[in-house]
Amino acid sequence: MRILSRYNNEIEIAVRQAVGENMDKVFQIVRYQLGWVDEHGNSSTGFRGKGLRPTLCLQACAVEFGDHKPALPAAASIELLHNFTLIHDDVMDRDATRRNRSTVWSIWGDSAAINAGDLMYALAISAMANVVPDQPSRALQATSKLLDACVDVILGQQLDLDFESRDDVSVAEYENMAELKTAALIATSLEIGATIGGASDKTARLYGCLGRSMGLIFQMRDDYLSIWGDAEDMGKSTGVDIRRKKKSLPIIMLFNRARENDYNYLLDLYGGRELDDSDVLFVMKLLEDYEVRHELEGRIITKSEEALELLLSLNPDASWMADIQDMIRFIGVRGA
Repeated sequence: MRILSRYNNEIEIAVRQAVGENMDKVFQIVRYQLGWVDEHGNSSTGFRGKGLRPTLCLQACAVEFGDHKPALPAAASIELLHNFTLIHDDVMDRDATRRNRSTVWSIWGDSAAINAGDLMYALAISAMANVVPDQPSRALQATSKLLDACVDVILGQQLDLDFESRDDVSVAEYENMAELKTAALIATSLEIGATIGGASDKTARLYGCLGRSMGLIFQMRDDYLSIWGDAEDMGKSTGVDIRRKKKSLPIIMLFNRARENDYNYLLDLYGGRELDDSDVLFVMKLLEDYEVRHELEGRIITKSEEALELLLSLNPDASWMADIQDMIRFIGVRGA
């Protein structure tokens, strides 16, 4: 998509500057996570993320200030913080692949992965200190917003973990979790970019509201793809969320609508032994029988329409509006 490629080179340069030249092992693990090297430290390409969050930060700054460059250190900070959460998330979820290659913990172990994630967190905060050096109040505002988002992500991750031992999670509880775990950083990316660009507090908060709406769509689509997506596009196995009994949105919706016999069988599956291939196929069949896939697709469309309405409240110019409209639609239909 056009907007996601607009700032790619500048974002990578800014992130590389933030990481620096240190060649110690933990820094090499960070470079691996960012897709710059393979597990042996050899140069590598093709494993980078989409850059959604730093792109939104830069675009908001460009709209408010007329130039995206003042927000480049913030974009690097946001990308590093996002990858810190991914490393730790993979450890907790025991995901062995991401972006079509092995995750950090699966190569170097849990302790090294946690340590590398911690380093990325520290580098992220350090990078934010370079934002608009001649206006320290804006740098402080941006850093405060980033730290608040980090707290939200951690709170959301804990809720997500807690859901795995519950059978009564509601869709509303799920949305609250997703707004914290996923949407908070997307919202903050827009809000920080607008703040650096000189937007008023009120306008920056509107950007944040738009970002939270986009983030919720992103998480819903992620949960959809974790069951019905293409494994090659996703860069990790699909159906794995069912196998490890994760209470993603489709499973929550299934529990909420299953009839008594099916509900009791699901309780037995999700409360007992490890699931095998036949169990996964049975859950997939129930999801189809109860039309969960169709309902989730409709829910994503509805949330996308709400996000488009929020976008209009910002009174964007034509080019900015077209870019974000495209991004909202992309988030809701992406294949990975």
